[in-house]
Amino acid sequence: MSRSKLFDQIIKKKSFLCVGLDSDIERIPRYLMS
Repeated sequence: MSRSKLFDQIIKKKSFLCVGLDSDIERIPRYLMS
């Protein structure tokens, strides 16, 4: 899955844990974590 698709899923679900990005948390923009 491409990064843009992952971010799209994050925005839809309001959760990066659901798409398994917890190990990639350093790459996630702060505005997505707030």
